Amino acid sequence: AKPVLLASLLAAFVLAGCVVTSVYPWYTARDVVFDPALGGVWLGPDANAKTNEFWQFEKLGEQAYKLTIVDSDDKRTEFDASLFTLDKRRYLDCLPRNREGEGIPPHYLMRVDAVATALDLSLLDFGWLKKLVSDDPNAIRHVIVPKPLGETGDGDFVLTANTAELQAFLRKHA
Repeated sequence: AKPVLLASLLAAFVLAGCVVTSVYPWYTARDVVFDPALGGVWLGPDANAKTNEFWQFEKLGEQAYKLTIVDSDDKRTEFDASLFTLDKRRYLDCLPRNREGEGIPPHYLMRVDAVATALDLSLLDFGWLKKLVSDDPNAIRHVIVPKPLGETGDGDFVLTANTAELQAFLRKHA
């Protein structure tokens, strides 16, 4: 097993509460790359703790991965994951494999900072993006999906920009 995956990222990604989602993928077919070093099981940063949490990347087709995230309650969440390069930076676009209901499945974005003895990933900062579009609503196309009646909160922030717009946004704000 490979040693380290950031615990805060693991929790945030699995819970997907304040995580930026997109209707469109963040990549095109020509951007996709494959890195065999990503494959395998990645444990949380406290690998000696009594926890079952891990991320597992399995090759899926020629240039994609099946990502399985297992949380501390042994809940399994699976994604189709595509590693891609944009301006010499690597990113991971994750699309849930479980697509129940009528909704459009969300694309999640993570920047891949390292794949070695540790898997170092970063999520797009939800608070920063929310402030950016609050200050400039035209910064990137988005919608706020209202919470169900009776629930409190601002609603879910969903990017509706197409892939070309998403990539231009990444290039500008990387």
